[in-house]
Amino acid sequence: MSIPFEQSSLRSFVRVVCAGVAAAAVAGLASIALAESGDAPSTMRLVPIASGLTVPVFVASPPNDPTRLFIVEKGGVVKILHLPTGTLLAQPFLNLSATVASDYEQGLYAIAFPADYATSGVFYLSYTVKPAADSVLARYHVTGDPNVADPISGETLLRYPRPLGHYAGWIGFGPDGFLYYGSGDGGTFNNPDPLNRSQDITDQAMGKILRIDVNGPDAYPADPMKNFAIPPGNPFIGIEGDDEIWAYGLRQPWRCSFDSATGNLWIGEVGQGTWEEINIEPPAAGGFAGGRNYGWRCMEAADCTGYRGCSCGAPELHLPAFAYGHDLGCSITGGYVYHGCSAPELEGRYLFADYCSGRIWSMGWDGVTADVIEHTDELNPIDAPVASGIVSFGEDALGEVYICTYGGTVFRIGVAEVADCDQDGLPDECETFTGNCPDLNGDGSIGSADLAILLGAWGTGGPGDLNASGTVDSADLALLLGAWSA
Repeated sequence: MSIPFEQSSLRSFVRVVCAGVAAAAVAGLASIALAESGDAPSTMRLVPIASGLTVPVFVASPPNDPTRLFIVEKGGVVKILHLPTGTLLAQPFLNLSATVASDYEQGLYAIAFPADYATSGVFYLSYTVKPAADSVLARYHVTGDPNVADPISGETLLRYPRPLGHYAGWIGFGPDGFLYYGSGDGGTFNNPDPLNRSQDITDQAMGKILRIDVNGPDAYPADPMKNFAIPPGNPFIGIEGDDEIWAYGLRQPWRCSFDSATGNLWIGEVGQGTWEEINIEPPAAGGFAGGRNYGWRCMEAADCTGYRGCSCGAPELHLPAFAYGHDLGCSITGGYVYHGCSAPELEGRYLFADYCSGRIWSMGWDGVTADVIEHTDELNPIDAPVASGIVSFGEDALGEVYICTYGGTVFRIGVAEVADCDQDGLPDECETFTGNCPDLNGDGSIGSADLAILLGAWGTGGPGDLNASGTVDSADLALLLGAWSA
């Protein structure tokens, strides 16, 4: 695939062009609101894109790869969905089911692609390993076939024993290029962090966010279970505390993500018996020094738990940006700040959900105040839920956001309007196209999947040549975006 952008610029480009689509859409919604003398109706819905999966727990795309979505199944299998056609490839990208322990909260948790994945073919996985269910962070390589990875190429970067539960296991590359890893406290609901691991910063990976350099020299040559470098600027270098720790005082960070526009790290923190939390911290790339203590186990949100380990209300404990009570759910599923094109009303807002109740919200954040809007009625009605057991969110290379459900379906957050540009009798807005109809994948709508096809054919005469000029170029892109906003 050839696209006219540098490795780091596709997301920024899409954000710019989507801003035009969003402006047109918002203008259209404003007209509706004035005509009806009321609030504009939401156009969002959950669009199923893959089903029949076995407990999908995460999805992600490599940087600048708008055509593939990698689906992580809890049992140890990674599959590829070809986004332009909606086809799930028959052969898995990777099958580690013989290696991954997947009982209870155990399993394959996440996949992360570095910025140079297109050339290096290196990616990272987080999982629990048989037979002891230790937590493992490992590096793997793709084969000569870009849709198939090498199962025996695994190299352990981190391994440690896991008692009880609360594994977490999220991984992701930050805007600084370093790999971040989220670990739960090893406790359970009935036995909350019994050894106070979340507050222990010496020789203890649990209850933390770690920040490591996967490319530098090994900082622990005598320890075969630690094979990574320490990024400069980590908060505990040269003082008491493990050098790889970035943040601590966490119970079960399920899920975390970086805002691709601001670099802020969002942490969905599963609470104990009363509160579910969202924590936000600035990017290290912007000068933030890390080292925050989020207060578990002596605090749950702003409440004192009565558990020992730290001083409730101490000024060094960092309170969440937002918390909701167990009257609305019982287990938060952290999500992503939306920067896609399919749901312009969500631009710049953080999406999250509750696993138990199926409620879905978005949140704006000005650095001080949380602006939370519930979207359950339009996306996942409680009396007739579309998505049951929302276990994870994910994001593709174009900024579109996905929802994974425990029952085996992956949804994309999209819009309800449907175009009819793939029929012989084309609607008026499509009749001006002398080449391909802008509904390039023939699904009856114009959206991010069509944009992915056009970008994938850039510079050729293939799909996406809307003006029949012989080359897919900026003129075709303008036509597609015009039809999209219409």
